[in-house]
Amino acid sequence: MAEKSRKPIKKIKIGIIGAGGGGTNAIANNAYKFAPFDVSFLAINTDIQALEKQRKGNKKDQLKFFERKLIGRRLTRGLGAGSNPDIGWKAAAEDREWLEKWLADKKLLFIATGMGGGSGTGAGPYIARLAKNLGILTIGVSTLPFLFEGKERMDNALTGLKTMEKYADLSIVINNNDLFKKHSSDTVEHTFVKADKYLGDGIITILNLLLEDALINLDLADIRKVVKDSGGGFINIAFAKGIDGNGLDKNKEKFEEAIDKLFDLTFIPSDVKTATKALLSISGSPNILKMEYVRFIVNKILEKVSHDLDIIFGVTNNQALEDNVKISLILTGMDKIVLTDDIKDIEEKYFSK
Repeated sequence: MAEKSRKPIKKIKIGIIGAGGGGTNAIANNAYKFAPFDVSFLAINTDIQALEKQRKGNKKDQLKFFERKLIGRRLTRGLGAGSNPDIGWKAAAEDREWLEKWLADKKLLFIATGMGGGSGTGAGPYIARLAKNLGILTIGVSTLPFLFEGKERMDNALTGLKTMEKYADLSIVINNNDLFKKHSSDTVEHTFVKADKYLGDGIITILNLLLEDALINLDLADIRKVVKDSGGGFINIAFAKGIDGNGLDKNKEKFEEAIDKLFDLTFIPSDVKTATKALLSISGSPNILKMEYVRFIVNKILEKVSHDLDIIFGVTNNQALEDNVKISLILTGMDKIVLTDDIKDIEEKYFSK
């Protein structure tokens, strides 16, 4: 287990790309969360109407965050990829030089995609390949389609995920089907908004780990150590509520409850026991955040995963949390995602070869 000492945060160039309709919507719907961070945003699509609709739908104070790029103009004439990932891939390839120029100064890149359609499913992995060739640390954050969207869309999604895993250093997957089971009474629109929220929260978690001024800091080297060529991963945040400074015995149950929620795999299905590395951030008010609390949290996470887990952790004083302690965790090096029984036949078709 490694521990980081306090040191200044280095200025690095961070990029976030929303690829296709699902990816760009997820980034746009989370724009207010990204406001505190100095990052560059890019929305790409083969559908010019979708890009323009998104532009008009955003609040004026959100527009400054986004650069928009229609890719594959000659190939698709701005009419979309027709749910064909090959078209999305070729559209991105058509604008390779432009994309490489945009990527050139980035050290860390997030690619958000709603897998299953044409633009994001094809262009997202293509951009991951460009970034890999440029030596950029790349994290893919993707959603699986709902089963009711059809087998063809799920086939596309799983093929796209396989390609994303090939090129991205870390591939995080959010399974919309598990989300639907938990919120089946919600409207369709509200369920999609929830999926966008979880995708955005995954990115925010890593940005907070990297950019928060902390007592025990994490830096890009830590992110790289845990993320580089790591395959499948898991990200989540949980809060221990009502914590005081009166010692572990009086607060143990609250921490245990938070850690159980941290490993709730409803939204990000993975076999956490296969993880090999982890980044952990613990944040709390300085008058309640005790070293014995930190030690307890770390040990409980090791119990949940493995005592062989290579874990790097940071600690942040955050007065705004009041009597809450925030626990942010990234696990990497895991086996491929664990899919629900409903789509295991598709999983075997694409991932067992």
